[in-house]
Amino acid sequence: MNRDYEAEMKVKKKIGVDLRVLQIGHQYRGIGAHIINLLNYLNRLKEAQAVTFVFYINKDQPNPLDELDIDVSSLDYSVSSVSRPAPGGSRKRKLYKVFIKLRDLILKGDIGLNGLKDLDVFLQSDFKLGVPSRRLVKTALVVYDLIPWVMSEHYLPSYSQHRNSGASIKNSVMGLLNKKIYIWMMKSSTKRAKKLIAISEYTRRDFIKILNVKPPKIETVLLSGDFGPVDPALLKIPDSLSGLSYDFFGEPEKAKVDLKKERYIFWLGGADRRRRLEDLVDAFNSLNAGGENIKLLLSGFDFRSIDSLVTDDISRAAIHSSSFRKNIVFVGFISAEEKVAMYRNAIACVLPSMYEGFGMTVLESMRYSCPVITYKNSSISEVGGNAAIYADGHKGIEDSILRLLKDQSFRDDVIKRGDNQLGKFDWSKTAKKTFKVLVDL
Repeated sequence: MNRDYEAEMKVKKKIGVDLRVLQIGHQYRGIGAHIINLLNYLNRLKEAQAVTFVFYINKDQPNPLDELDIDVSSLDYSVSSVSRPAPGGSRKRKLYKVFIKLRDLILKGDIGLNGLKDLDVFLQSDFKLGVPSRRLVKTALVVYDLIPWVMSEHYLPSYSQHRNSGASIKNSVMGLLNKKIYIWMMKSSTKRAKKLIAISEYTRRDFIKILNVKPPKIETVLLSGDFGPVDPALLKIPDSLSGLSYDFFGEPEKAKVDLKKERYIFWLGGADRRRRLEDLVDAFNSLNAGGENIKLLLSGFDFRSIDSLVTDDISRAAIHSSSFRKNIVFVGFISAEEKVAMYRNAIACVLPSMYEGFGMTVLESMRYSCPVITYKNSSISEVGGNAAIYADGHKGIEDSILRLLKDQSFRDDVIKRGDNQLGKFDWSKTAKKTFKVLVDL
């Protein structure tokens, strides 16, 4: 630590962090994994122990510092609890919530938080929660991707696209308003922020190209696949996981899945349009039609049951029409023990995605010695390097799985390259670089 830095830190900087993001569903997604790991590694960072943190949370919801696997015991911090309009209610109530949000964002500029003027810098990881006015505090905003913008026909359809799909005039107007609000909030938040932190170089380039962000304003801070030390006990598949019960598609009774003996393809994540699950289902169908007798295990919030798969009609239809749908297993939410077991015993984890802001699943697969088959686009090649297997459509997925089944030396080489690629990413580096952005702001 240089002398100038030491002198600056004698007067403690105060850094605010919006943790409401861990109370609105993101705690189960990539954003949550980022913020949770960032806090845990800031806790180990000596420099971070020389500043004061203020963590903002919603007081009417469980405190994520208590509920989640977060350790900030080495940090000097306080918690600021804020109120928010109660959920639900009449249309008037919903309009009132919109008014409150716009008032806090535009008129007051404090996004509903207290004491922002006392902060030196504020870290926001969800632009929808708002970026405070610069007259109150300097903000570093984490930007993950521009998926709704780039793939707007799927995520933010126009009025005519809504109408052409059969939506009512009312719903089409609401869809158009949602699109306008997203675009306005994205533009205004990136403009208000003093600094943008991109999670990949691809995301950085997207913001420069699409939103005309000046290059010096946005800095890349890569995430990691180092999710902490692997518990050795998890590496040995216990007998309790040899016959777990899950929902088989179309079966009234739960069926047993032997993770030690079954041959299966693993999917972990959400079922939204950019992740072309139908390509995976097509490859799965072809493999079984060829006599391979393989199961498909689908894990994530959208795969608690077939009834919970409501976010993507195309994926749902692909599963419905599969001749081998009795081999499709909905495993839903899984424990850490189950996840490790499913990764380590899978033929492969398949991520047929058309766009990823980072692609954490790619690194997580490598961590558990599971070959990952994916598409070469967006940030995926940046993260996967030469260790991921890049396929082209469902035929490419099918061919890659067959090669993994038939060629053990190829499989071993893929796993070895995954170990090497994983070593390029480190949460401690993420924490150090993020902290430097904050104290330098």
